[in-house]
Amino acid sequence: MEIENNREMAFLAVLPYVQGVSQPLFHYLEQQGICTVFKSDTRLWLHLVRPKDIADPAKQDNMFYRIPYECGKVYIRETGRSMQEGIKEHDRDIQLACTQTSAVSEHAHKTGHYRIWNKVKFIGPP
Repeated sequence: MEIENNREMAFLAVLPYVQGVSQPLFHYLEQQGICTVFKSDTRLWLHLVRPKDIADPAKQDNMFYRIPYECGKVYIRETGRSMQEGIKEHDRDIQLACTQTSAVSEHAHKTGHYRIWNKVKFIGPP
């Protein structure tokens, strides 16, 4: 490997770039016959890849969610299971007319009001 002054370089050093330090270090290592290459700390993959995908709130445990009814009332629930599982349970209770264990089912059967499943909202963790 050759540099501008035609001196042969015996070694190659690849170092992170540090402002204020790298330039003097480059000149010192050049005098010692070491070719120096500085790499950037910023890499393209850091801007393109998220280390961990954000979990779907409907699948997380211990969440608050709200179920609206066509009458304008809402049912807010905290669940130890996922919101998705809670909705399935409420839907099953409504179909089986289990009004003793489900306020959602009780309201639906007493009033005839329908819940609006496509507008169920995730509120957040407790």
